[in-house]
Amino acid sequence: MDDLKLYAESEKDRETLVHTTSMFCNDIKMKFGLYKCASIKIAKGNKAVFNGISLPNGDQIDGLDDEGHDKVSAVVEVHWSLCNEYGFDHSSKWYEHRAEKVLENNDVKLLWHFHVQSDHVIEHCRPDLLLVKKEAVVIDIAVPGDVRISDKEQDKILKYQDLKREIKSVWQLMKVTVVPIVIGALGTVAPIFRGCHDSVSCKLRVSNLQKTALLGPAHILRKVLEI
Repeated sequence: MDDLKLYAESEKDRETLVHTTSMFCNDIKMKFGLYKCASIKIAKGNKAVFNGISLPNGDQIDGLDDEGHDKVSAVVEVHWSLCNEYGFDHSSKWYEHRAEKVLENNDVKLLWHFHVQSDHVIEHCRPDLLLVKKEAVVIDIAVPGDVRISDKEQDKILKYQDLKREIKSVWQLMKVTVVPIVIGALGTVAPIFRGCHDSVSCKLRVSNLQKTALLGPAHILRKVLEI
């Protein structure tokens, strides 16, 4: 079973469908590939604000963002590279990688779409990746249109300033850095990209991320041109 889509007219119907599907998957010992899942709410023909779906076991399916599947592939590739860098178990190929929510050893903690708890409201509290040592790196990835890459980088930096201050204070860290990794849908990168990439401290080649970003547009072209 693959590429399962659930449609519901109300939140109650949605919860019933999700619960039934979750029970069925548990019965046949099949695990959700949550890193590939997303949810969306449509109201009066337009995409509405939606924070995602909570599964019965406590896992979360995030709401679909503007970057879509191209971003998901890039996040998986960066996570795979960080696992390779810091000695966590990982597959030989990034596209076969299954990201774990929390990975930790004696040197570093790597968090995937982790909801950072706080005693007050922080609107943006679930970055794509969070790398924690004596310092922390908040990593958020985007694959926008090529003409919007510089604006998107600044949006990402501003978006996580509240979370940055909260993590530094509560976790008592020396420094917290917000790192936007933004690649245009056709592979374009901004001048600051190299510095952002190097601050993540992984050995992933920029060219590999650009190829990953191109997978989405290539898939769309094949469908349109029926290649």
